[in-house]
Amino acid sequence: PQQYVVRVRKANAEWLVLSVYTAPVRQGDEVVGTVSFGRDVTERERIERALRAIVEGTASATGVDFFRSLVRHLASALEVRWALIGELPDPAADKVRTLAVWAGEGFGENFEYDLAGAPCQNVVGQGQRCYPRDVRALFPADRLVAEMGVESYLGTPLFDATDEEE
Repeated sequence: PQQYVVRVRKANAEWLVLSVYTAPVRQGDEVVGTVSFGRDVTERERIERALRAIVEGTASATGVDFFRSLVRHLASALEVRWALIGELPDPAADKVRTLAVWAGEGFGENFEYDLAGAPCQNVVGQGQRCYPRDVRALFPADRLVAEMGVESYLGTPLFDATDEEE
């Protein structure tokens, strides 16, 4: 059996990536045909390309440059307009400070915002969160969600080597 990865264009002009397995069908010593099957791996290939771009784009960056590179590559990989990384320097203060902001076409200015009522409040309290739709309705008190026109939200906590897990 042999395996091939092929790209084919669908009728709607989108590309489809197939992993195709082919094996000969024999009758004695003679090949009388082949048996083949394919599996759609388009999404897997897109995810692998996105992850590779993130890793390659951030591998040599450190400090502020790392965070800026990460938000830029995340926004590109996820095909989103906004990406940001924030920190909670003083949990008692209930304020988030951004470390890097990607704002559609370029980097935005860093800013502070209230944790209370923001989607990231649940990330801080519960870990990774995904709200695929209705973010403005779910977080009506978050002024930034409305101003940025947020439709969906994905947040995950990041820890450095000195953070202790509870």
